[in-house]
Parts: sequence; structure tokens; C-alpha cells
Amino acid sequence: MDDIQDGREVQEETLSGCDGRSLMGALEYGYHLLAANKEEINRLNVFPVPDGDTGTNMLLTLEAALQAGNQAESTHAGDVAQAIYRGALMGARGNSGVIFSQCLRGIADALAGAETIRVSGLVRALRSAADSAYAALQEPAEGTMLTVSRDTAEACEALPADAEMQDVLATAVAAAERSVARTPQLLAVLREAGVVDAGGQALWLLVEGARRYVSGESVEQVELPTSERALLPEIAVVTETLYGYCTGFLVSGTGLDVMEMRHAVAERGDSVVVVGDEDLVRVHVHTENPGAVLDLAREAGNLHRIEIFNMDDQYERAQSALADGDLPGIEVALPEAPVETREQCVVAVADGEGLKDIYEQMGARVVSGGPTMNPSTQEIHAAIVAANANHVFILPNDKNVILSAEQTRDLAECDIHVLPTYSMAQGIGALFAFQEESDPSENDAAMRDAAESMRYGSITLATRDATVDGVHVLQGQWLALAQGHVCAAEDELESALLAAVTRMGADSSELLSCYFGVDVSEDEAQTLVEQVQATFPELEIEVIYGGQPHYPYLLTLE
Repeated sequence: MDDIQDGREVQEETLSGCDGRSLMGALEYGYHLLAANKEEINRLNVFPVPDGDTGTNMLLTLEAALQAGNQAESTHAGDVAQAIYRGALMGARGNSGVIFSQCLRGIADALAGAETIRVSGLVRALRSAADSAYAALQEPAEGTMLTVSRDTAEACEALPADAEMQDVLATAVAAAERSVARTPQLLAVLREAGVVDAGGQALWLLVEGARRYVSGESVEQVELPTSERALLPEIAVVTETLYGYCTGFLVSGTGLDVMEMRHAVAERGDSVVVVGDEDLVRVHVHTENPGAVLDLAREAGNLHRIEIFNMDDQYERAQSALADGDLPGIEVALPEAPVETREQCVVAVADGEGLKDIYEQMGARVVSGGPTMNPSTQEIHAAIVAANANHVFILPNDKNVILSAEQTRDLAECDIHVLPTYSMAQGIGALFAFQEESDPSENDAAMRDAAESMRYGSITLATRDATVDGVHVLQGQWLALAQGHVCAAEDELESALLAAVTRMGADSSELLSCYFGVDVSEDEAQTLVEQVQATFPELEIEVIYGGQPHYPYLLTLE
């Protein structure tokens, strides 16, 4: 993807019809534009905190699609499009990634059997992409990437029959931009947060990439339509619930009936996404009874990549769980494993000199990562291999790492236990419950109980203006978060810390652990917690150096 074709060659090729190589080139241009904007997109989130991951999720899905497209058996447009779709379905990240894979499925359906792509075929493909995306959802919501895909298709269908390829793509770009701009008018959660839809913004970048490719233009950095535009997390593509179990898996077989499976799954939960074809189906559902959904799917075919986690302790973004580092397919060097096999050990994700030292002193193997630097599945797997144990307990310590940790089940040759930890500070509490001499099942139960009983919070700076959880936030204010929810936005750090500790339940707790970050001195931390102590005189407070970036304070209450 580093070798971008000369624009003049691209333009000459499109005049005689694009084949699969041109389709790959157009997507690669979109990939470069998305990659160039990834960090900006990651920083813009419904939650105005510096650890968003929307850009990463979309980039990883597109990476998987392009890798599969490169392995297509021919250069015919239809064959390459089918390979791209299959790669995207297998590698889809987050709900927006799944929906994007269905857009690619629609394109593949429209191009089936075609050697090249003509203008009329492109217009049909855009319509098919929108139709396929809408059909994938039980309850499609307007004001999302669905709306953007449909508006784009309708604008191109209105063009005269003699329109050229460049005209179609220029129209598509303009229509996508207009559609993205109006998404807050259609979706209340966007309107409240003052953002536009994430998936729609990503689609705009991809269509702009295709336009530049066909026109022979540069693939240099592009500015997003408006600097104030932010992105909604993937979870907003469908209606979400905050309770139950987020359940996802793949079903392989022959003659699979996607529509029948979608209706059957919908009877057993909500937030349903069931997409695929006769051979492979991806399922996502929020349900109180994951076993019933798995039993249903097992009757249809073989199950793969089963991922289940409890959403009661999380907010709407529990689905997005993806790495900001290595992309799929990138090799990660595995550390040399110890000679002796241990019965069980702990692998913890942590960032910050102090926090890493604490985990290592307690016997855990540390994987570097945390907010804005989520480790890849390969990196977590490397630590599992290096641990060389029969049972490995993983402390993800961030909501965006849980699914990456879950995916190691398919790679590891040992039993994997992924614990529900959403904070590096909370993970330490879970690690205290681990006893190497205990039975693995006892450790699993004890660590889960410890994690779930520990209240956690944090303080960080707001990266933009927003309204989240009913709290009006201004850029530069201190955000107080408790159990993953914004509970206050304050001009003074002391006020934010006090708000977080209060919401966490300090009046009914005994011990507050306060881990201060890399930009905070110990004297500053001591002075601040003394002010908290004055409000809660019965509370024991310990101040610990964590050294974590982005979050001056990580908190736990016991």
C-alpha cells in the first residue's frame, strides 16, 4: 500500500474500465487518507477524553479487507471485490466495521462476474452498498453511516447517463459530506454531544480517496470537512442497551440462512447485527442469556471466535475494543519462553513506569498499553506464549482492550481467563486476589469478585466541548469519571477529584488509592488528597506513583 500509482496511468486506465487492481488502488487511497486522520479521529469522541479509537477500528477493518484483496485469485473486479468483502467480514472491528463490511458486500454483489467497473456499474455498486448495509440491521437507525451511504447512492443515481467516472465520484464526495453534516439533526445522541457520525465521516474519507485515485490526484493529508466535527463511537450505529452480555461470534457452514438467523437472534436479545452469506455469518447481540444464542447458532453450523463479556460495569462503548498499534498480519516477535511450564500466571496491560513496576513486583507479566495505546492481539498473545503457563489470567485494564484479549483464545494453546477490568488501578485490586497455589477456577472467581466490587474513577482534561451523561463540558476543563461515566466537569482539579471520589461512594468506603500520573509531582498529589481528606476524614488515603500519561489521577475505592 506504500506504492501509489502515477496519477496519469490511473486516469488512462479508468477511461477504458477499472479492473480489480483499480478497485484495490481506490481503497488504498482511502486507506492512506484514513490513516492520516486516524489520530485526529481517535481524539474526537462522544466522550471528550484523549483515548478514543474510532479511527483505529475503521483502519483495522480496511486493513483486513485490503490484505484479502491482495490474495484474490484473479484481477477481475468481481473476484477482487468478493475477496475484499470476505476479508472485511473476518476482520471487522466494532459495529461500524461490521456495517462497513456489508457495504463492501453490496459492492461485491453488484460486481459479481464483472471483469471491469464501468460508470453504470459503479452507480449500481453504490446503491447495492447502501441496501446491503440497511438490510444487515434489525433496526437501522438514521443519522448514521447508513444514511450517508444511502444519500451518496441517491445523488449518483440522479446523474445523467453519460456522466464520467470522475463526475460520479465527485458527486459522491459532495453528497457524503452534506449527509455527514446533517447526521446530528437525525440522531439525538449526536445532537446532545455536538458531534457527527463516525462511520459516516469514515465513508466520506474513503469516497474522497477513490475520487483522488481516479482523478490522478495526490493522496496527501486531507482536512476533515469541519475542524469541529467529531465522531460518534461505533456502538451508536444501532440501538444499544447497557445491561446483559455483549455476545459475538462467527458461524461457518453450508446453506446458512442469514435472514432466518437474524430473526431468531433478535428474539433472544437486542442490538442485533447478523451479517454474512451462505458459508459464513457474523453475529453480534446484547442478551441476558448468551447460552441460548450460542445453542441456536450451533444448530446451524460451527462456532468460531466466541466473545462474551458483561456490560453492567461499562458504558455504551463496550463493543469497541481494538489496538492502536500493530495492524492485522504484522508479525510480532515472541519473547523466549521460560523453560519450566507454570500452572497459572497473570498477564496485565499497563502503561506508566510506576504501574508497570507494581504489576511486575506482584508477579504479573506486563504488556505495554492503555488509553491511546491499546496493544494488539498479537502483542497480548506474545506475552501469553512467554508466560508458558497452563492457565493465563488477562487483566485488560481498559474497555478498549477486552476484545483484543478475548481473541487470544483462538491463538493460545492454554486456558485463557479474561477478567473484567476497565482501569489499570482496578486491575491491581483484582491481582491482589490471585494466589498461584489456588485452583484456577478459584482464582477466576476471586479475581472477578475483586474487580467487580472495586469502584474506580479517573481525572483527565476535556479535549473539546461536549455534553455527555447530561454534563456540559468545555474544552480544557477537568473531567471527573466514575465507573466509566462522566460525573462532573470542573475548572479546578481539586473540584474534579472531589466530585469523582464523591460519586464513587467515598462516604461508604474505607480506603482510597490515588495513583498520580507522569505530569504530577508527589508533593502536588499529596496536597490535593489532603483536601479530599478534609471532606472525608474517616477515609484512609494512599498516594502511589503510577506514572501513567493522559490521566493525572487514577482512583479506586474499597
